[in-house]
Order: sequence, then C-alpha cells, then structure tokens
Amino acid sequence: MELRTYTVIMKVTNDCNLNCKYCFVEKSAPRNRFISLETVKRLFDELEMHSPVRSIQLIWHGGEPLLADKSFFQDVVDLQKEYNKEYVNSIQTNGTLLNEDFARFFKENSFEIGLSLDGPKQLNDLVRVYRSGKGSFDKVVNNMMILRRLKIHFGLLATLSKVNVRNAEDLYDFCKEYEL
Repeated sequence: MELRTYTVIMKVTNDCNLNCKYCFVEKSAPRNRFISLETVKRLFDELEMHSPVRSIQLIWHGGEPLLADKSFFQDVVDLQKEYNKEYVNSIQTNGTLLNEDFARFFKENSFEIGLSLDGPKQLNDLVRVYRSGKGSFDKVVNNMMILRRLKIHFGLLATLSKVNVRNAEDLYDFCKEYEL
C-alpha cells in the first residue's frame, strides 16, 4: 500500500490558559515558549527533501496553540507557499481563545478545526477549568457559535476521564443537542 499523506503534529507550546484536572503536561515543562518560525522552516525543508509524499497534514497542537498570535499562523501559511508540498493545516484548540478574527483566518486558509469540550456544562466544568477554577464551557460554546455563524465546519474532541466516562448518554445527548 502506497503512503499518500504524512501527518505531523506540531506542538506550538506547552503553555495553556486552562488548568485541566487531567492535563498530561508536566508542571515543570517550559512555559511561555513557542515553536519558532525558523524551526517550522527547518521542518518544511526536511519534508521537502525527504518526504516521498506530496500531501502533508500538519496538526497544530499544544498546550493551547492559539496562545501564539494570528501573525504566527499567517507566517506559517505564507511559508508553506514556498514549498512544493501540499499542506493541510488542522488545529486542535481548547476553544477559549477562538474569536471571529481567528475563525475568519482559519476559514480563509482552509484550516480544519478541532475543539476540545468534555460534554455538557456539568461534566466539562468539573475538569476543563481556568486557573481560577471557573469552568470553560460557556466560553467554548460561545466561540463554537461563532464557527457555526460563519459556516465553518469543526470537529469536537472529548477527553474521557473518570468524570464523564460513565455518562455516555449525557455525552450523546449533548452532541445531539448541539448537532455535533
């Protein structure tokens, strides 16, 4: 079977604006550091020289990748145009920093978007919280509605944990209610 696409997960930063109860990033991991455009360029150079496939899927991940400002992602898109590969960009975000400006940029540049939300408010807000302890559900759903209004397709990623794993029916009802 011939390989047609490479998938590369690009860790933008370890930093995050949330403090999820199950976060896998060590507390000692470097914060306030972001992948440099020079590092991204070096990866693109390597893919250009050594990848036998034409299409490369990049999943921009974190921590929270939207802590990098929009200009970073614009620079990445501009850089991709210098190569012969076809880049398909995806971003996995907790959704709290998503706004109309980011959403329009992602739509204009054909980014695939994944939002992290662990189900209905009563489940999500037990684990996906800000440092203050406040839940993230309302902000994420508000930003999800921006995507809907702009007719931007997105996916949902729910992390199963001891809080929601026994609530499959609630998770299903939530997805059905929001037409996910």
